[in-house]
Amino acid sequence: MNEMVNRTRTDAAGAASRSRSRAIAPLVIMLVLAGAADGLAQSKSGGSGSAGVSEATEADDFWLEIGGCTDLDEVLLYLTLFSEGPNAEEAKTCIEAAEKDELVFRLLRECRAHQDAHRLTPGGIGGNALECYRRVLDEDPGNAEALQGINEIEQHYLDRAQAELDAGQLPTARNSIDRLAMINPEHPAVAGMRSRLRDLEDGLERVEALGVQVQEFLAGGEFEEARRVVEEARAEMPGVAELESLAAQVEAAARTVEIRRQEELLAEARGLFEEGDLAGAWERLEEARDIGGKSVGDELATQIAEAEAARAAERDRLKAEAERSLVEEQFSAARENLADAVALGLPESEAEDLRERINSAEAQSRDRWIAERLAVCLGLEGRESHAEATQCYQEILEIDPNRSQAREGLQRGSLRAAWSMARERGTVEGYFQFETDFPETNLALLARLRINRMEEEFWLATEETNTVEAYERYSEIFPNGPNVDVALERACPDGGIC
Repeated sequence: MNEMVNRTRTDAAGAASRSRSRAIAPLVIMLVLAGAADGLAQSKSGGSGSAGVSEATEADDFWLEIGGCTDLDEVLLYLTLFSEGPNAEEAKTCIEAAEKDELVFRLLRECRAHQDAHRLTPGGIGGNALECYRRVLDEDPGNAEALQGINEIEQHYLDRAQAELDAGQLPTARNSIDRLAMINPEHPAVAGMRSRLRDLEDGLERVEALGVQVQEFLAGGEFEEARRVVEEARAEMPGVAELESLAAQVEAAARTVEIRRQEELLAEARGLFEEGDLAGAWERLEEARDIGGKSVGDELATQIAEAEAARAAERDRLKAEAERSLVEEQFSAARENLADAVALGLPESEAEDLRERINSAEAQSRDRWIAERLAVCLGLEGRESHAEATQCYQEILEIDPNRSQAREGLQRGSLRAAWSMARERGTVEGYFQFETDFPETNLALLARLRINRMEEEFWLATEETNTVEAYERYSEIFPNGPNVDVALERACPDGGIC
């Protein structure tokens, strides 16, 4: 029995393998194995008494042995041996699933071939990728490769429709949009692209009216306005031949305007050249050349270049004169020559360098003169020629108002003059005034000492006089004196109001 099963199993496996290379066909396999099955049945009937094992038990053992649906060849063998066995329905299900997988595999290969050949949607002879992928989904809903293929076809027509709309290819754009809608009627881009297509088709009717308007603009010399309306229309309706023709007309008209502007610029350049404004002449000439090319105004360019060369020579001469005046310490002349050189176009870096050297040399010369004058002022001050010293310091401050030595000299002169006046007056008021005007000086301390001494003497004299008038006089002269309270009390002995 076992030998016959094993032999039958081997024959069935070979037949099943050959059959699957073409397609799954269990009926063919069963016909091939029919002879083996008859022999197996006879074996069972002849030896059933000796085996002592039921057919159902044997089928179960065989199913466990092959591991269920693990190997299709062995499943086919199981069905051949035990067509009514307890696992027959499960085995048939496995066979049906395998047949379905084989069908899906062949369909997907066919779909890819259609897609590679750009047979994407219905409309031509033979099959197409879209319908093929849909057949796959009928057999295997949710098949990832079929869904991806349909998505790729959908994206293809979406991209193509967008590009055709952008290029103004309206008939082909309509076809692409229709095919996209056929693939996916609910695609969110379909409505928008159809709306845009209608707008573009409606826009074609505007082209004729726009052409009349542009011609009116051109006839009236309104070239920029003509260009504007044409460019706006081209932006809305790209690739329209009539609009391209209008654009060419506008550009030709604009070129006419540019040529006229070129002549105006050349005339302006000549005028500026005659006025001596070489930089302005160059600027206008370059604007004219931007329109007409570098050969425009060659003769004028030569004249400007020659004038610039002459100006450069004069500029260099003036700069040299400024350098010479600097060496001779003629600073005003150096500045005048420098200013003239700058007016002729001396580079700012060179002008600034020379200007700084003039300023530095003048400052050094001024410092030398001030140092010499300070020595003279100090000499006059030492000889107590205060008026002449003051005049000397004032001369220095006229040259350099911030010169501290001169300011200090003037302060010393003012201090000495004020002290001389206070000393000549020899009064408390005089010393009070000096102390107020020069509070932080040593002579202010001397003035305070003399005020105190005079206060002591005056108080002694007031006490000797011992009259109301004397005490009142003391309090007037020394309102902050050490004895003012006593003086006020004695001036009003009865406690009255004085």
